[in-house]
Amino acid sequence: MEIWGEIPRSALRRVAEVLFFSAMFALPWINKMRVSTFLFFTLGGILFLGGAVFINYSWYKKQILFWLFLSYYAMQLFAFFIYHHDAYVYADIERKAAFIFIPFLLYVLTTNYRGIWQIGVKGFIYGNVTAAILCFIYAIVRYIISRNIEVFFYHEYARLTGASAIYFSFYLLIALGYIILKPKLFKSRAIVKIIAFFLYVSILLLSSKMLIVAGTLLLIIPLFKSARSLVLKTGVVFLGICISAAIACTGNPIKKRYADIHILEGSSVLNNNNFSNYIFDGLSIRLLLWRLGTELVKEKRMWIWGAGGERYHSSLNSKIIQYGVYSGNGNSDDQGYQNYNMHDQYMESYLQFGIVGVILLTAMLACIIHHSVRFENRVLSYTAILFSFAFVTESALETQSGILLFIIITSGEWIQSQKKKLTVQS
Repeated sequence: MEIWGEIPRSALRRVAEVLFFSAMFALPWINKMRVSTFLFFTLGGILFLGGAVFINYSWYKKQILFWLFLSYYAMQLFAFFIYHHDAYVYADIERKAAFIFIPFLLYVLTTNYRGIWQIGVKGFIYGNVTAAILCFIYAIVRYIISRNIEVFFYHEYARLTGASAIYFSFYLLIALGYIILKPKLFKSRAIVKIIAFFLYVSILLLSSKMLIVAGTLLLIIPLFKSARSLVLKTGVVFLGICISAAIACTGNPIKKRYADIHILEGSSVLNNNNFSNYIFDGLSIRLLLWRLGTELVKEKRMWIWGAGGERYHSSLNSKIIQYGVYSGNGNSDDQGYQNYNMHDQYMESYLQFGIVGVILLTAMLACIIHHSVRFENRVLSYTAILFSFAFVTESALETQSGILLFIIITSGEWIQSQKKKLTVQS
């Protein structure tokens, strides 16, 4: 049932490979250019016109993860139908459509074209390495002009991609996970080591506090296990200690990022009722948002079903103004801390859809981790654990770049691990 019946299957495969590689390559730049989104939809259209969607879906229908994705997105749809006049809810429909589209696309793609997932993974790795190199070159040029060392750190370092340092760190950590856990993707071991070292340095420069700690711990374990001798194992541990000591004992922006956390001020944020002229750091603003979110749930009595998507922002903005939190200087482009997400995906899900939302989110993560252990997929385990930690300080599923990264990697690896198992059994 092919609309393009005259086109050879080999030609369609080649087109699919190029589009998939390009879409994965362009992912780190999604906040700057929507190229990846356009390429994924183009790829889906070609698969449909080429008749690739007319396949057996019996296996696909049995996958609990995809039903959980569907359920999570269904909540967005219900909220839209009930509160269709709310602009916050409307924006979520488009942004989170990847929960439905991406798993379906990857299943159709990998069912029709064997080995194409590895092509996409390589595109993702090459895309991130290219983005990291360009960011480094851009920082050098800016430093030569400005003599400002800050261009090598945090958001300034990620500026060229249009992404925040936190989300760019996500991408580089997943790419680095593939390089360390699946080094056979590259022919040259020397190149693997050079790329891995460069990406890790880039992650340090991006200075996302939570992701540096979580990523380092998750990466050092497989490195330690893969070391074939006691000398190499000792070297891995020694290298980790040296890097940590160098950061802790020298004056550098990375150390400053950790030093700027004032844990003792947390109690004042939780008890103060007037934040006029208050200077927040990364921890204190999160504590305040979590406090206001908890108060909102209690006041509105919405702990079971939540506010109904992102419409909670209207009520939260009122509380932000009520507590004297900076709300902009009067210009339309500066709204201060208004419209901030909760910087915690668990709290975000709780506010949006109550206990039901939290249960679905944790069920997704638990399902992925269980599956990764069962099918011995280390990349999937690494990805799920990394996101589980990161969800504590970031609402990663409230941005297009975060959603796509999470859905693509988990869905793709989920499908591949089961297909690999079936191939071995047959």
